[in-house]
Amino acid sequence: MSQAVRLSANVGMLFAEAPLLERFACVAEAGFELVESWWPFGIELGAFERAVRDAGLGLVLMNLYGGDMPAGDRGVAGDLERSGEFRAHVPLGLELAASLGCRTLHAMVGTERPGQDPDEQLRLGAENVRWAADLAAAQGATLVVEPLNRWDNGPTLLQRVDDALAFIDAVGRPNVRVQLDAYHVARTDGDAAAGARRVGARIGHVQVADH
Repeated sequence: MSQAVRLSANVGMLFAEAPLLERFACVAEAGFELVESWWPFGIELGAFERAVRDAGLGLVLMNLYGGDMPAGDRGVAGDLERSGEFRAHVPLGLELAASLGCRTLHAMVGTERPGQDPDEQLRLGAENVRWAADLAAAQGATLVVEPLNRWDNGPTLLQRVDDALAFIDAVGRPNVRVQLDAYHVARTDGDAAAGARRVGARIGHVQVADH
């Protein structure tokens, strides 16, 4: 049975001319009912929750803590020195998501770090995402991981669709899926449609941007 496509606006990328907390009203004014967001780095979580509610929007996706994205961080779950930051923020993220009825959360694994073994980073990332997935399962939430192209994001640990599929196999939890961003897949794998077919039923969320 086919399902209707529900469209959401990503305030991490859209309406960037306004401060983050004002973007939710912009989303509603543009006619969207649903929204997704990066982790509100540097913003009080209660203020974030109020901004979503005041705009009358449904939050369908939120990034778990991934460091300072505007400064170049792309996750810390696989960082041998900083993964404790990820674990410290997961309960906060899950509580915020539950309060807003959000059941899909993006766990950013990170980038290759100088002096760290990428294989060890991936092992640690899988361990941390597995731990977070077990906590998320208790509130009926799904975690997604996303392959990110290296040209825009640096030496990410998950760059291709097959990297993400191998990673969720290593995590081994049914509530961990792939966030398929057509822009990144087109840049790295060359064919977003073929990438989507490879992921198949393990797609947890789709993002679309012009390539």
